[in-house]
Amino acid sequence: MEQQETQYRNKIVYLSFILSLLIIIRHSIGLKIYDLSGPLLYVETFFSYATDLVVPMFFAMSGYLFYQNFDFGKLRSKWKTRTHSLFIPFAVWNIIGFLFAWLLFNLPYVSASLSRSLPEYNIGSWVYDVFIDTRYNITWFIRDLIIFVVVTPLFFPALKHRMGGAILIAIILVISFVIGNKFVSKYAAVFLFGGYMGIHYKEFCQQRYNEKQMITCGFLLLISVIIEASIGSPQHGVMVPLRLLQIPLIWVASDFLAIKTEPKWWMKISFFIYCSHSMILESIEKVFWLGLGNTFIGALLDFMLAPLLTLLIITALAWCLKKNKMVWGILSGGRA
Repeated sequence: MEQQETQYRNKIVYLSFILSLLIIIRHSIGLKIYDLSGPLLYVETFFSYATDLVVPMFFAMSGYLFYQNFDFGKLRSKWKTRTHSLFIPFAVWNIIGFLFAWLLFNLPYVSASLSRSLPEYNIGSWVYDVFIDTRYNITWFIRDLIIFVVVTPLFFPALKHRMGGAILIAIILVISFVIGNKFVSKYAAVFLFGGYMGIHYKEFCQQRYNEKQMITCGFLLLISVIIEASIGSPQHGVMVPLRLLQIPLIWVASDFLAIKTEPKWWMKISFFIYCSHSMILESIEKVFWLGLGNTFIGALLDFMLAPLLTLLIITALAWCLKKNKMVWGILSGGRA
């Protein structure tokens, strides 16, 4: 039992690291920047749909971990833990993003190449842009996660019943379809789905799967992505239920990651990668764009090298920052 628990926890670490790498790749896709054609267009289109599974999986895993041992007696403790792991890093990383943008906009050569400028300072709009709209860093997923952690316990009485939880998720799906991706995010249903699995199907999530099951789920997942890429982006109302079906496929297909080998330290920096990658990646991509322009070689090198260079820089930064426990604890939310 102890060995199975270790393998399960290692699987979460390994899978989280892979998801963080995929999100870097996702944000390096140049479909909206370069005039792509031929094989590169098809490759980047496929990766665009394949990496679209990352954020739903992130929210499902977060919901699972929040609710797997939940009761109202533990709510205060869970909120206290999430204050350190979510709220504080969210505030700090958004300020870092703003300061980074301010620096770029005040560098003459760089600012001349930017398509927009910083708005005039106003405390109300500044707070909204930095902390609500998350305009200067890709941290909206933490904002939504904070909202889910605070609000969804209100629905726990329904969620803890199998039928009631299923109905609740269905209702959230309908609401999400009607209002679209607004304040109530489309990922609310995904977060609750993860919580539902943590409450009612914990044994399904922590059991081991054989090779045939992993291959079958991996094949079905691949087919679903190919179909998506072939027919184009599905409508919002279809997309979220489809993601709910793909999440268990990802979990089962990735069971080869449930191993006894302890993950290396740099595999435990997934949260740091999520929060820091956009500033570094966009800077590198800007260099490729300025140096090579809207060309095939520019698009190819951008897609192939920008994620690798970003990961190397992030890993080097993490290695340096880990030497200061207080700084690293804030930036990583106390992780690793």
